[in-house]
Amino acid sequence: MAADSLIVTMQVSNYSGFQVSCFGEKDGWIDLSVSGGQPPYSYEWSNGSNEPHLVDLATGYYKVDVIDNDGQRVTKEVTLDQPLAMKLDVDVYEYANGYNTSCYACSNGNASVVVLGGAPPFTVSWSDGPTGAERYNLGPKDYKITAADANGCAGTSTTIYLRGPDRSDWSMSGNAGTTPGPHYLGTPDNKDVVFKSNGQERMRLRADGSISLPGMASSDGGRLGIDADGILEVYPNDVHLTGVPEAYWSTGGNWLEGTSQWLGTKDGHELVIKTNDEERMRITPDGQIGIGTTNPSTTVQIHKENGPSELMISSSGNNAATAWVKNNDTGTALGISVNYSGAHIIESYGSPPIMEFRGGQVGIGTASMPSNDYKLFVKDGILTEKVKVNLVANWPDYVLLPGYALMSLQEVDAFIKKHGHLPGVPSAESMVEEGLDVAKTDAMLMEKIEEVTLHLITMEKRVAELEKENKELRQDMKLRKDADQR
Repeated sequence: MAADSLIVTMQVSNYSGFQVSCFGEKDGWIDLSVSGGQPPYSYEWSNGSNEPHLVDLATGYYKVDVIDNDGQRVTKEVTLDQPLAMKLDVDVYEYANGYNTSCYACSNGNASVVVLGGAPPFTVSWSDGPTGAERYNLGPKDYKITAADANGCAGTSTTIYLRGPDRSDWSMSGNAGTTPGPHYLGTPDNKDVVFKSNGQERMRLRADGSISLPGMASSDGGRLGIDADGILEVYPNDVHLTGVPEAYWSTGGNWLEGTSQWLGTKDGHELVIKTNDEERMRITPDGQIGIGTTNPSTTVQIHKENGPSELMISSSGNNAATAWVKNNDTGTALGISVNYSGAHIIESYGSPPIMEFRGGQVGIGTASMPSNDYKLFVKDGILTEKVKVNLVANWPDYVLLPGYALMSLQEVDAFIKKHGHLPGVPSAESMVEEGLDVAKTDAMLMEKIEEVTLHLITMEKRVAELEKENKELRQDMKLRKDADQR
């Protein structure tokens, strides 16, 4: 009576959709259930095991042949997969003021976290207590973020630093640590600034930049001067002020005609401009300008003894702020600008941008950043003598370790005929759709090279054995021939 057909079913481990729970772990398992055929059954696994149940397995390809006592054979195969190593991508909102909160002591910052790799769902924890990938109403301080996945793999963490602007109000006892320019006493709109004492207006700084002194008004105008008691007075125009030449600059502004009126020197002396009795700018007789230096060595030199020397070019609204270096004879120029969207751009005069910096990403020859996963985009290619890629995954020397599930060449041949590409290597369609990951592709190629090397070593051993057997056979045949001749 013929035996029943041999039936083999396979069950594998499942950790939130992966057969190995964490990157680099060895906790996968495979269980076989066998029925029919003629017991007892034998098991031939690609990793050398002869058991129906395998445990402590790493990611990789596994194949088993189940054979009953009558020689019936059933083949099963499976590839165990693992999640990628986890990492965090945190996006922190930045206000137009360049800070993560809109004002001093405000708590209106927000940040979002994306967990890459691992097995979802994820648990995102913050050092100040809350959990979740989205946070709002954050204050200006440091936050440590830790993420864990559904399989309890070793978590990953990072720290973000939220910063807010300094206080923007003036204290009656004075303010320390102010920055002239960004910090000022005045109005941000088109209103005048009024100074009073004893309830009476004494001075007005008008929106157009002019200054008026209502308490010192004179019907016929005049010039400002300080009397012997140190009091500022208005002197009629027909009163000569001792030490003041006839040509002078009025603090209320001057009407100029043509180019006959100017500010400067008529001899070989330098023009020096001071504030707080400290020299701030100097123009030499040969036209060189020094800011913060008394000996400029170029057309314009900016120097600061303590701290960085800075030159700021700014704009408002939807206008870009651009600094150009230009040759008027050739018309060529190189510019650095910040546009209304906040992008930082290096561009040639009259040409598309050369380089653009936007949201932590850099585009060379392009302003299109097609993905948030990468920081650098280069149009038309890169020519270089050396490239180094830091690998984040294990280099595939595991192929050379004992117990690696090496597919036979017959199995590789069958896989190629069925799928049209090597096992463990993406198809051409997948590469076109997803692109080439250099580190991952090099790791896959090295894996295949090491597998081919193992096959070559095995084939060399087999050839050596055949040569030995052939040599022994020739010697035996020679002995027989000699015996027959005798």
